[in-house]
Amino acid sequence: EPGTAVSGAGLDLAALLASGRLLQTLILHQDDETDRLLASQLQGCGGCAPKPLRDLRALYDYLGSELAYYFGWASYYTRLLWLPALLGALLTLLDVFYLDARAYPIENRNFTEDPLRAASGAAGVAAF
Repeated sequence: EPGTAVSGAGLDLAALLASGRLLQTLILHQDDETDRLLASQLQGCGGCAPKPLRDLRALYDYLGSELAYYFGWASYYTRLLWLPALLGALLTLLDVFYLDARAYPIENRNFTEDPLRAASGAAGVAAF
């Protein structure tokens, strides 16, 4: 109608906002709900414990199925990675403190050697 105030692409934003259609059409985040979701995502045991279904359902209700599936999969995958991470840490400690000590006993190590020459492999390194 010629008497209505329109803006932008010919839309009456005030009427759309009042009718609630704007919130249905565009994804506008609501601060109180995002704060609650953020708090539920950050609590827990760093990925050790499974994500509660109520948190996934809240994500599903707020963000949709694809993002809820992503966060559920990321939580599951993080839990799966704890075992290889611990195994890698144990193997590193075994290598540093046990295997290196057996391969290079203290009596065969040359502690008086210049560390710059030892690291570079060169016969002479310029002094600083």
